[in-house]
Amino acid sequence: MSDVNLVGAVQRMLSTAGYERCVLLVDTDIAKLAQAADLLCEGLGCAQLSVGAALSAALLNVGAARRAQVAERWLGEQLAAAGGGPVICSEIDLLFEPSLNLDPLVLFRRGARQTQLVVCWPGTFGDETLCYAVPAHTHYRCSWRQPDVRILALDARG
Repeated sequence: MSDVNLVGAVQRMLSTAGYERCVLLVDTDIAKLAQAADLLCEGLGCAQLSVGAALSAALLNVGAARRAQVAERWLGEQLAAAGGGPVICSEIDLLFEPSLNLDPLVLFRRGARQTQLVVCWPGTFGDETLCYAVPAHTHYRCSWRQPDVRILALDARG
């Protein structure tokens, strides 16, 4: 799939998605996800939310007991501020920090009810199961069987 086709495929997925309007771009290659995010921002003329850096700054002076609540509220506020979107969410790894005890897919599905989202998801999708990271990664999770979102696996692009 060419870069132009990637933009077109994401546009079609967003326009035909249900009320959640969420598309996950899935690949284990972080550099490929970053390249796709930049391409989509340019091709769709939309904003990019780099979750990791901004969220870590928001959590810097927050006690451990409140971090999950603050992280969830922060993401909701960021997405609400973006209006109808679409918004490209990248560098989402911090949301998988075990101490936060968050379900990032639930957060993105909830946020997509108000803002069209394209989420750069570092991981895999196969046998109807969405995984975060790879088995060797310390925060690896295969928790999402038949996720109710549109998924575009970049490794299928060739």
